Amino acid sequence: MLLSDSVATLARTSPITIKKMQALEIKSVYDLINYVPFRYENYSVISPINQLQEGEQVTVRGTVMEAKNEFSRITVSVRMTGNSEVLRAVLYKIETSTPLIVINQIDIRPMRGIRSRTTHQVEPSNQLNINFQAVSFMRKQPE
Repeated sequence: MLLSDSVATLARTSPITIKKMQALEIKSVYDLINYVPFRYENYSVISPINQLQEGEQVTVRGTVMEAKNEFSRITVSVRMTGNSEVLRAVLYKIETSTPLIVINQIDIRPMRGIRSRTTHQVEPSNQLNINFQAVSFMRKQPE
């Protein structure tokens, strides 16, 4: 494929898409690669910091001289048993909590039923075994 090839030669491109590209004056592969969408903001132009103007949106290049990790990650592994109502209540409390708590690696499995001694049938259980990690971040105390 050459940059001068027509967009009509592109694999898996429908005639409708080709018409839309041609309406945007995209006729070749080169035009497609260099097409800038209508609402595109160009961040590739880097401005010197001493030439910034008020209200201007620019890209500035800088070097991080020092980075302080002010937060430490806290992970709590939770193992619980309950029905779907208990699970719903716990997840709602976590979801609406402050500070933000993220649920990670949730595993929900139905508990095995109990075999009846008289009928020898397994009676289903509405209980669930639930395992998950609750993750949050805490600001480090100043040393």
